[in-house]
Amino acid sequence: MTAASGLSPARSAPGRAGIAISCLAGALAALGAALALPGSASAATLKPLTVSPAHPVARWHGSKSFSGEPCASDSACDTQPFELKGVTRRWLRHHYGVLHVSISWKDHSDTYTLELDKASDGSYIRSSEAATDALPKNPLVQSVGIHLMAKLKFTRSFSALVVPGQSHGGYRGKIRLADERARWLYPRAGFRLRDLSLASQGPTLGAGEPSIAFGPTTINVTAPASTPAVAGSRVHEGVEPERGVIYFRSLDGGRHWTAGNIGSELGGGDSDVVVDPDRGTYVEDLALAPSTIFLFKSVDQGSVFSPEPPFNADADREWLATYMPSGAQDTSEAVLYTVYHGLANQEPFLCLSTNGGTTNVCQPGITDPQVQVDATGNTDQGNVVVEKDGDADFLFATSTAAENADPNNPSPGTGPLHNLYLGHYNARTGTITDHLVYRGKEGHWITGLFPVLAIDSAGNLYASWPESPSDAARHASGPWKLKLSHSTDGGRHWSAPVVMNPPKLRNNLLNWITAGGRGKVDIIWAGTTARSNEYDARARWRMFFAQSTDALSSSPHFTYRQITPHPIRYGNVCVLGLFCPADDSRSLLDFAQVELDSRCRANVVFGNNARYIPALLRRNQIFRGDGTATDFARQGSRGARICHGGGQGGAGSYDFGG
Repeated sequence: MTAASGLSPARSAPGRAGIAISCLAGALAALGAALALPGSASAATLKPLTVSPAHPVARWHGSKSFSGEPCASDSACDTQPFELKGVTRRWLRHHYGVLHVSISWKDHSDTYTLELDKASDGSYIRSSEAATDALPKNPLVQSVGIHLMAKLKFTRSFSALVVPGQSHGGYRGKIRLADERARWLYPRAGFRLRDLSLASQGPTLGAGEPSIAFGPTTINVTAPASTPAVAGSRVHEGVEPERGVIYFRSLDGGRHWTAGNIGSELGGGDSDVVVDPDRGTYVEDLALAPSTIFLFKSVDQGSVFSPEPPFNADADREWLATYMPSGAQDTSEAVLYTVYHGLANQEPFLCLSTNGGTTNVCQPGITDPQVQVDATGNTDQGNVVVEKDGDADFLFATSTAAENADPNNPSPGTGPLHNLYLGHYNARTGTITDHLVYRGKEGHWITGLFPVLAIDSAGNLYASWPESPSDAARHASGPWKLKLSHSTDGGRHWSAPVVMNPPKLRNNLLNWITAGGRGKVDIIWAGTTARSNEYDARARWRMFFAQSTDALSSSPHFTYRQITPHPIRYGNVCVLGLFCPADDSRSLLDFAQVELDSRCRANVVFGNNARYIPALLRRNQIFRGDGTATDFARQGSRGARICHGGGQGGAGSYDFGG
C-alpha cells in the first residue's frame, strides 16, 4: 500500500456527476439573471437562495438530466447561488455556527460529488465523493460542513455548482445553517485545545498527520506540506520557494508558538521529528520525484536546520527514533534509526546512523522467507521505537501471496493486509529478525492507516491497530475496531489482542499509542458513531482519549474521555493512502499523535478539517490548500499520569538515552 501523504488533492473526476460550492465575489443577482428555473431538463443557473439564523434552511431541486461533457464552465452546469444573511460576528461569538450543504437522490446508479470551492482562485473549501453503491441501505447523500468562526473574515456569498455526469432522476439540494452545541459522548478529558495554525506567530500554515517530539526545553510539531513543495511557490512574485515541512515550535511549554516552513523544495510527502538527549532535533522530509528521504538537523533547539546528506532513492512513509549510547559525548554520537516503506517492492527497510545523522546505512526489514513471499508488492510500514540496550523494533503488515494474486482485488496486487509482524534489530549483531504479532482473518484489514508501536519503562512493547472487514466492494469501510496487543519478551511472543475502543464508537481511525510506567498506556484516535468511514458523508469525527494502567493484563481496563467537543471532520474519512478518491476525505491524512512531556501529561496533535479558515486556502503559502489546520491539545488535571518523568524523543518511544 502506498501511503505518501503530502499530495495535493485533485478536482472532481471527469465523467461523474458532481456538485461544487464556490465562493463568489460578484453580485448574486447577476448570477441568477439569465437562468432557467429549478428542475429544468438541462444544466442551468437556479434562482438565488438565502439562509439566516431566522430562516436557517433553504432547498432546491436539481436538473433531472444533463447534456454535454463534464462541466467546463459555470454556464454548462446547474448553478445554485445562495447567501448568508444575519451571520454577524456578534452572532457567531454566541453560537457555534456550522454551514451544511447536502444533496440527495434516489437512483443507485448515480454518483455525485459535493465540492466547496473558492471561485476567486479555484481552490476548494470542502468536497465529498463518499461511495454510495457498496452498501444496499446506504443513504444516497453527499454532504459537507464548515464551522464559521467569529474572529475570521469570510465571504457570505456562495454558489452550488452541479457538474454534468450520470443523473437520471435529478437530485434535491439542501442548505442549512446550524447552531451546533458541544456533544460529549464520553466525559471531558480536560484538555486545553490550541489551533496552532491560528495561534502561532508567523505564516498561517496547517496540515494533517502532525508529528510531535519534546526536547529538554522545546515542543516540536511537524506536518507534511505537499509534494513537491516547490510547485506551490510564488517564485515569480519574489517569494522564496516553498519547502516540504510545516514546523511549529514552542520554547515555553506550549504557551507561545511560532510557525515556519523547513525542509526540501522537493519534499512534502511525509515528515517526522525526534529529539536526542543532547538537544539535537531531527526532521525527515520525504520527496517522491525523485523518491528521497531528506534529513535536516538543528543543534540550537530548532532555530536553524541544516541539511544532512539525503539517502535512499526508493522511499515512501518514513519514521524516526533516536538513542544516546552510554558514554556518548554529544549529539554527534547519537544513534538515529529510520524505517521506511520501499516504493519499488513495497517492503520495509531500516536505516542506521551512528554519528547523529551524518551518514546512514540501510538494510531490508524482512528476513523470514515466508514473510517475504507474502510481503512482496504489498505491505504497510509502522513506526520504530528503541529499547534500553539500543535495539530497535518496528511494525509492518502483510497480506498473503494468494490474496495479492486475486484478480478481483480493487487494486491489482494488493490483497487485504491482515497479518502484523515486528521487525527486531539487534544492535550488537546488526541483524533483523521477524516475529509474528497477529494473524488476522483473511479479508480483514489492519491498515487504517498505520500500526503503531510503543515501549514502556520496563521494556514491554505494545502494538495498536484499527481492524475492519472487507465489504461487498472489497473495501475496508468499517466498522473499524481498535485493537491492542503486548509483548513482555522483546517482541518474540504477543498476547491475544483485545478491542480497546468503546462500542458506542463504530469507527475508530488515526490512532496512536504512547507508554509510560510498566503496563501504563495512553491512546488517542478519531472516532465516530457513523456505521461506515467510507460510505457516510454525514459522519462527524471527534478526538478521543483512553488510558489503561493494567495494559499487560489479558483483560485490560480502559478509561475513556473525549478531547474535542465539536467535530474535527464532517464527512467520510479515507484510509486508502494514494488510492483515496479525489475529494478531501484524506485531508486529516493518516494519523494523529500523542506523547508525554516532562510532567507526564499527554500532549496530542491532530489535523482539523472542520473549520473554515480562509487564510489556509487563500494565503496559505503551502499549496495543499485543503484548509486543514494543525491542532494541539494538552492533558489537564483529569485522568492518570502514566509516565516516567522523561519526555524527550519521539511519539511512542520511551526515552532510555542520556
